Amino acid sequence: MKWLPLCLLIFSFEALSFNKSTPQECTPLLLTQKLNSDTRNQREIAWCYAFTSADMIGEAYQLPEPVSAADVALRYNKSFAAKIVQFFRRVTNAYKEDPIERYLPHQTGFSKLAIERVHKDGWCPESVFPSELWVRNIRTNSGWSSSQVPLKKAFSELLELSRHKNEYNLGNLPYYYSFKNIETPQAFLTLLKKYKYDEFIQQIRLTACKNDRHPLKGRIPVLMVVKNPGVFNRIHSQLELGRIIGLDYDSRVLRKFENYKLSLDNLHTSILIGRQWNTERNECEYQVRDSYGKACKDYDPGARCDQGYVWLPESVIYQNMTSIVYQASK
Repeated sequence: MKWLPLCLLIFSFEALSFNKSTPQECTPLLLTQKLNSDTRNQREIAWCYAFTSADMIGEAYQLPEPVSAADVALRYNKSFAAKIVQFFRRVTNAYKEDPIERYLPHQTGFSKLAIERVHKDGWCPESVFPSELWVRNIRTNSGWSSSQVPLKKAFSELLELSRHKNEYNLGNLPYYYSFKNIETPQAFLTLLKKYKYDEFIQQIRLTACKNDRHPLKGRIPVLMVVKNPGVFNRIHSQLELGRIIGLDYDSRVLRKFENYKLSLDNLHTSILIGRQWNTERNECEYQVRDSYGKACKDYDPGARCDQGYVWLPESVIYQNMTSIVYQASK
């Protein structure tokens, strides 16, 4: 219920005008050089907030390699906020279009809370615990055959194994997923048999990262600003301080600029990393990096896109946003 006042405040600003940026305020600025990861692809798993959080942590702390978004998301899923949202989604039958999702790891979240949980536990590298594809090993007549599997499919297959785990042993295990510290069928089977599904997934994360989890030096405050007429003043100040920003907005605007129907069911999060003045539209525009790979075919024709980096006009962002999140680093 604590999010109800926030939601009402967001929607109360929807019809209000905002402080439009001037050309002097919108001088060209790009922070792509501060990112330590390439464009990522969340595919069918709704962890955009975790991919954004991972990129923001990497930038704020100037980490030497990308942060695992999967580790961020699964850690967030142990929070009270995630459990409450998942409970209400289950009791309201929100999973009716894809019933299997009610049993899979929770997918939506808030960047601010996710980042704060990494502050407590430390970060795990993407190279140790991947966020896009996991390695599956299938039993064949000539041994184990490996392939890479998107995470949603991997979660479904792990659920199926978990449901029948008492039937399996080293001689009949049909496939297993391998990670650092879980390289063998025996190591995987031990975890599978010991834990229920939800904790099994958590134990995969913890085991894979156990020797590679690093503390964050210091505690950089994480701030969230709800949509308001002066929000772009805050965005400009943070960009000029060299800080990338998490932008929460309706994902449908990426496909159609004229969406203008803000819905929390379509809430999406991307990093905002730059600005420039658009002379044709006579307004400021901002570059966001999406988390659906480098292809640009599904974006609005007016959204100039390259390698998953998309330019969105200021007026379009304001009509379709809910909030921003940033880390107030020194």
